[in-house]
Order: sequence, then structure tokens, then C-alpha cells
Amino acid sequence: MSAGNDLRPFLHDATYDAERAARLIRQLMLFHK
Repeated sequence: MSAGNDLRPFLHDATYDAERAARLIRQLMLFHK
């Protein structure tokens, strides 16, 4: 169970980075349109 707890912050950071990247890509597409 400790392994799962250790991975939880990493998964949260990965999700946050993915959402931020998607937001940046969306802004770039709108900017270049």
C-alpha cells in the first residue's frame, strides 16, 4: 500500500502538467488562428 501512496503525488503532478499543457496548446491554437 505504501507504494500506491508514494505514487499518488506523482500522478497528481502528471495530471496537473497535462491539464496545463492542454491549456497552453489551446491558447496557442487560438492565438495563431
